[in-house]
Amino acid sequence: MSQHPGRWLRDPRGRRTEIDVSMVPLIEALWDAGFTTVGCCQDLGESIGDVNARKAGYWKGWALLEMPHADAVRLSDVSVASNRFPQHWASDNAWEMTAPLVQVPGFGTLAADLVQVHFPRNQIAALTQVVRELGATP
Repeated sequence: MSQHPGRWLRDPRGRRTEIDVSMVPLIEALWDAGFTTVGCCQDLGESIGDVNARKAGYWKGWALLEMPHADAVRLSDVSVASNRFPQHWASDNAWEMTAPLVQVPGFGTLAADLVQVHFPRNQIAALTQVVRELGATP
């Protein structure tokens, strides 16, 4: 359950899913361009504030997209092609992408085909526009 106001949408598979209101235009643009999304959050720091204060402070003001590896690479390529976002990892407001490892008792550590894309919340509208303009071409 999200900490943010949500809107119910039908994903490309027809399943109902609740999306944070600020993320709705971006998620719709991504789906229209053929991207798969697994999860999202309009402000990760606000969402995890009660769970981990240190991480909440770090991620305050940062949005999150979770998507399969191939889609995250494609989104990164689209963002680079747009030349609208910082591209050096050390730049202010540069995106951060992580591929989480999942620890499963009895199986060990597994790498999921999932990438978490973190980007400043104030880039949501610009990214939506870029996906609408360039999303169909990596």
